[in-house]
Amino acid sequence: LVARHHVRGERRQLSALISRTSRWTATLVAPAVLILAVLRDDVLALVDPSYVGPESAFVLLLLVPPFASCAFGLAGNFVAYMGHSRWNLANSLTVAGLNTALNWALIPRYGLAGAAGATAISTVLVITFQQLELWGLEKVRLRLAAIRAPHLAFLVGVGALVALGGDPAHAGSLGSRLGLAAGLTFGFVALAWLLGHPELRAKLGGRADGAD
Repeated sequence: LVARHHVRGERRQLSALISRTSRWTATLVAPAVLILAVLRDDVLALVDPSYVGPESAFVLLLLVPPFASCAFGLAGNFVAYMGHSRWNLANSLTVAGLNTALNWALIPRYGLAGAAGATAISTVLVITFQQLELWGLEKVRLRLAAIRAPHLAFLVGVGALVALGGDPAHAGSLGSRLGLAAGLTFGFVALAWLLGHPELRAKLGGRADGAD
């Protein structure tokens, strides 16, 4: 689809395509991030109990790259699909260099949190570069209005976790944490639906707003 629209010079359709696809990928990854933020100790305990505890906060930083990649990272794919593979190579070299430099600077002082922070920072920066490249090279961009629903719903979920106080990964029983994770997922879907998420409204009932 990207190649077809590109050959035809259909930039408006390309902007609509990346916005619609990014809306869906953000919709899928946002509740997964909220769930893992709550259940991260339970997941880490399956690997090694020594990871469980306050030190597991590094996982929160490790959740930033997959969220950013799913929500905004398709710009890099679009750049490649439109024939700008050298830019993608430059992006890969940039993220490798940034990640290495940040690891060298942060790991000695912050350990696992430093490594996770280095990955998060380098990933977000490169994804930002990709968005700028997509606009500068092809005049194609994500439409903020089209991706509003999942992102606002996600921010509300993050705000709810912060408002609870303390660290939900260390609070209560496994049952209560599972209940919180389920509640956050339901709340995310409900709020995204209320905000006019077109595909959710089409699947769950209700009028879609038709946003691209």
